[in-house]
Amino acid sequence: MSNTPGYRFPLARRRRWPLYAGIVFFLGLPAALLLGGALGGDAALLTAGGVVAALLLPFALYLGWALWRPVLVISDEGVFLRGPAGSGEVSVTWEQIESLRLDAGAEGLVLRAPDESKFTARLRNWAGVRINGAPITAARNLEDIAERRFIPLDAFAAWFEEGSLRDAFAAHAPQLTAHFDALRTQALAPNPKDRRVLVWVLGLTGVYVLGVIGFALADFELSPTWLSAAKWFWKLLFFVVALGMAAVVWSNLRSVRHYLIERQWGMAVFWLLAGLVQAGIGLLALAEVLR
Repeated sequence: MSNTPGYRFPLARRRRWPLYAGIVFFLGLPAALLLGGALGGDAALLTAGGVVAALLLPFALYLGWALWRPVLVISDEGVFLRGPAGSGEVSVTWEQIESLRLDAGAEGLVLRAPDESKFTARLRNWAGVRINGAPITAARNLEDIAERRFIPLDAFAAWFEEGSLRDAFAAHAPQLTAHFDALRTQALAPNPKDRRVLVWVLGLTGVYVLGVIGFALADFELSPTWLSAAKWFWKLLFFVVALGMAAVVWSNLRSVRHYLIERQWGMAVFWLLAGLVQAGIGLLALAEVLR
């Protein structure tokens, strides 16, 4: 069904920005090392840049794949969804769909009967997972996911707000969108939190880029004023990294507390170790600021 003519929707824009920021992060550090080494004629820095690039490039490529892969296709046959990396894909006909759920953060299709695809099996296996203390699945959907009767569409929800995804459903299955206007008013109102997150993502990415430029130019022949500015941008970058690691460690400790209460010892140890590693990164960043 993925090749069937119909309405095709990529990942929503608000879901793409964090992935773009991640790609900038993973490519920025080796770029700074390589550029700094090239401008300063420092072979050791060039070697370090090559090593860091080899380590981080796979992560950037993975995020690029995560940007490209998800797609939602609405056609005469039904709905085809190719989910994020690792989740697989699923096709359902219009006859299989019972209703369209539009609760904010819980958007998706509720099926009349269990779907036996690998997609719904993987979705069920991941339904109870929590990251940084927060569940990755809306509580409203847990029962339907456990019964393999739910297809999530939250990654494409912005296209409902924009209107084109609503039009696609209305063209092929008007019975699912009969009460859409009322639902859209209640569930799909613009979320101020999404805008704040976008501002933070763009702001921190901008600081990171400035820090990368500062590092690259720090050893180059610059005037004292520009050299001082470059070094301050680099310190500002490490300060942001230290603050970010502190926030992540705090969130991980919340996850540890949750898993200890639930007596899930393995997950508690995992998040504790992750927190210790992140705390170490934060302390190293803080040391660079204070140096």
